[in-house]
Amino acid sequence: MSDDLNQSDIDKLLSGMQDEEESGDDSSLQGVTSEDKDTLAELCNISMSSAASTLAEILSTKVEIVSPNPIEFNSIEEVFSTQEDSSLVIFKLLADINSSYLLVMKNTDLAIIADIMMGGTGKIESFELGDLQLSAVGEALNQMMSSSAVSLGSIFNQNIDITQPEIKPITPGVPIAVPADIQDVAVVGVVFKFTVGNVINSEILQLLSVDTSKKLVKLFMGSVDSLLQGSDNQQQSANTGGPRMFGSTSDNQENQDFSSMNLGQQPVTVQPARFSSFDSASSMFGAENQNLDLVLDVGLRLTVELGRAELPIKKVLELTRGSVIELDKIAGEPVDLLANGKLIAKGEVVVIEDNFGLRITSIVSPADRIKNL
Repeated sequence: MSDDLNQSDIDKLLSGMQDEEESGDDSSLQGVTSEDKDTLAELCNISMSSAASTLAEILSTKVEIVSPNPIEFNSIEEVFSTQEDSSLVIFKLLADINSSYLLVMKNTDLAIIADIMMGGTGKIESFELGDLQLSAVGEALNQMMSSSAVSLGSIFNQNIDITQPEIKPITPGVPIAVPADIQDVAVVGVVFKFTVGNVINSEILQLLSVDTSKKLVKLFMGSVDSLLQGSDNQQQSANTGGPRMFGSTSDNQENQDFSSMNLGQQPVTVQPARFSSFDSASSMFGAENQNLDLVLDVGLRLTVELGRAELPIKKVLELTRGSVIELDKIAGEPVDLLANGKLIAKGEVVVIEDNFGLRITSIVSPADRIKNL
């Protein structure tokens, strides 16, 4: 058999290679490889962890947004066709990224979050989203995703802001107006497991265009490379010009030279450092603080605080003329005198002709005032 290949054999080989490429790994979507999707999932996991922590503080309950799973969609319409009883939450990432950032959430989950925001327990029977509920859940999502944007910004070493969320219900077969940069383009979705206490056990779908996904992956990989390069530079500096530990084999000669240089020198006296105490308030007045005279004419805003109360948003919205708010002060208890928001004295309310006044009954000690600063 001849070792030479004729044109027919070459054509067959080329045809076979083309068939292998077409039938090979099809896990990439317009340049987004499987490695890119894994990187994007890890990046989104970091940012959504910050979002979960913020939402947990707002709702005062445990929140988890975990287990990212990337999914490909040929278009945003394909996403809508697979969703029922859900809403689209539209954000805009500003700064250099300047791209749309979408979330798909269940209407029941949004209603439960709104109920908790308004002072409820989240265990509700009606899952309607009225204007009041949308306003409450919108504020929660705004703070939640603002924290996520800050987390992204810290990774990319730049300031990233987001716009106020826009919530739109998804109805299969009914088109939804979406930002231009995500229209008629392939999108990458990341599905998260979403739990809130014992009232929500659901999922959140995060959507980004392919271009935005590749941009985020590129920025993330650039940040990682910068960190690795900085670590290598520090290691190289330590190996070449940095200080080395005495006693190592390579430094034996230097140790001997160092010891010989120190021979004949006088011993060094080492004493513990002494610091002045901050507990004593006597040093605030006297010769050591004569510079205090320079600020004696600076104005301070004095506030008399009768008491405080903490109310859920639902109760605040229900306040009308004639409503009574119970404060945390007992009748007859001294009221607080604050200077620029700091407690300095206590007293009792008096009436001076037609004006209210405060008769000071006790003064906070200078030491305690310093501790409250």
